[in-house]
Amino acid sequence: MAGIATTCYYLTLSSTSKDDEDDSVAKMKAAEEALEAKQKVTNSLSATCCFFFLSCFIILWQIVLGTLKIFMQNYPMILLYLYCMAAPCIS
Repeated sequence: MAGIATTCYYLTLSSTSKDDEDDSVAKMKAAEEALEAKQKVTNSLSATCCFFFLSCFIILWQIVLGTLKIFMQNYPMILLYLYCMAAPCIS
């Protein structure tokens, strides 16, 4: 009788530990999936921010180049204007 009780106890213990292992594995898989989802969101946000800042840089660079182009085209007129403004002060 004691042998049957001992066998039943070990079977219950082994089945309980198997259920615990299954629960642990399920929890680990869920944690891995949550981490992967978080990394995808983080990567997506990083790419979006990078694209946004790159776009802003390109727009600002175009403004700077446009301003420089206008300045270089009108450089002789700007020099003449500055000379005319400074001439009364010099003489």
